[in-house]
Amino acid sequence: MKKAKWCFDLYLVESDLTYSLSSLGRHHETAKAIFKAAIEKTLDLSVSSLCFQEIDLLIKSKIIELGTTEEEFFDWTTGTLKEYGINEAEMKPADAAQSIRFRKKYGLTFFDSYYAAQAYRLQRTLVSFDEEYAKVKEIEYKHPEEILEELG
Repeated sequence: MKKAKWCFDLYLVESDLTYSLSSLGRHHETAKAIFKAAIEKTLDLSVSSLCFQEIDLLIKSKIIELGTTEEEFFDWTTGTLKEYGINEAEMKPADAAQSIRFRKKYGLTFFDSYYAAQAYRLQRTLVSFDEEYAKVKEIEYKHPEEILEELG
């Protein structure tokens, strides 16, 4: 279910770009530029609600570290997104079945398969530093740097 090429691009962001919005992420400058474009309404951007659960698990498993408490990090992140009018895209039960199909077909991880399923249902281009999404034929995928190049 690919989007028609003439449609205005709608973007869905997963956890890597959302985490990088904080100064802790290694892609902080790129994330800032992407979110700035959304704030200026140059991009129609939504953040997947699932990314907050994934980030929380990464914190709990000590894969990523915070320079603050978890509560402060999530309060800041969700507050910043709300303040700037960036929408949160909710997961739906139908995403579960599609995520299983994507895991079986493409070997995606649990979270990656859910992001792909959500992008598929919403017909949004998935934005991530994770290039694994490029192999999912049913969705549009763009690396954040590609979007910045398009914006000039």
